[in-house]
Amino acid sequence: MNDPNMHPFRQLMHSIMGSDKFKHKMYEARLRADWPRLMGKMINDYTDDIQVRNHKLILTISSAPLKQELTASKQKFLNLIHRHIGEAFFKDIVIR
Repeated sequence: MNDPNMHPFRQLMHSIMGSDKFKHKMYEARLRADWPRLMGKMINDYTDDIQVRNHKLILTISSAPLKQELTASKQKFLNLIHRHIGEAFFKDIVIR
């Protein structure tokens, strides 16, 4: 069962999965799927869009008071997301 072709395949998969482009898409999909459970119903209801670009989490929020509250507690919010994904991947959160 020790196929010599598996080693290069494993290296290829690790390099693909370790690339930033792949991680951006993976974390975006994961956050979209887990958002209601992670942030709760109220924040989920007012979240219009979640995007990941250049190590930034970009959130589109439809409630001005919620935008202010999330902006004020941005670091706490960022720490929560980093704990959830298991890596300090995001450098900033942009709330629109």
